[in-house]
Amino acid sequence: MSKIILVTGKAQSGKNSACEHIKLRLKRKGFSSKLYAFADPLKDLCVNLFGLTPAQCWGENEYKDMETEFSWRDLPFSGEHLGSLMNQMSSGDRKISLDTKMTAREVMQVWGTDIFRKFKNNCWVDATLARIKSDGFDFALICDARFPNEIDAFKETDPLVIRLTRNIQNFAHTSEVLLDDYKWSNFKNYTIIDNSDMDLSDKNYFIDLALEGFLEDNDNRPSTSQSRRVLS
Repeated sequence: MSKIILVTGKAQSGKNSACEHIKLRLKRKGFSSKLYAFADPLKDLCVNLFGLTPAQCWGENEYKDMETEFSWRDLPFSGEHLGSLMNQMSSGDRKISLDTKMTAREVMQVWGTDIFRKFKNNCWVDATLARIKSDGFDFALICDARFPNEIDAFKETDPLVIRLTRNIQNFAHTSEVLLDDYKWSNFKNYTIIDNSDMDLSDKNYFIDLALEGFLEDNDNRPSTSQSRRVLS
């Protein structure tokens, strides 16, 4: 199976650019790789069933934060459940009401987490694992791990895990906060990069350090060896 590299962090923390950089570095070293996202099947669904545009699902944040045709009252939830979710998603400068139009990001968050994951918790993990096994690249880069089960699913594969700490929006949805207290030392190869005040070149420098250590040491170290880094 492909070697796994997981990049995790909150929305707008720099996950996608980190994975693109890693993919380029691997290509220069002669390795094949592919970028995966647990949310890709969800985004396909949102485009094909709900009429969201590809830009709203895969594009820049300005497109993901665009309003859709859907109001919060359109969700298939009871009053109490819906009220709790609306309060959770509200912020100081955006108070959500029943008639508030959902952004594309909110549509994806609610359907992906509060509906599909409630129906089958591992649905996005299972779909991604099947794609990785079928494709057979040297490396599989996953750029959107947001839940403990999405990280835990790869424990046995000895992955490289990179956690980016940049936090711009302070999103309160479950998909943004459940890894805040995750025990990263569960993994032999993990790197925490405090990129709150880093520019792109600084972030890439520390990513390169983590990647080099992973490529050099992952296959040959004893099981008790562990690479612990907290970089800022």
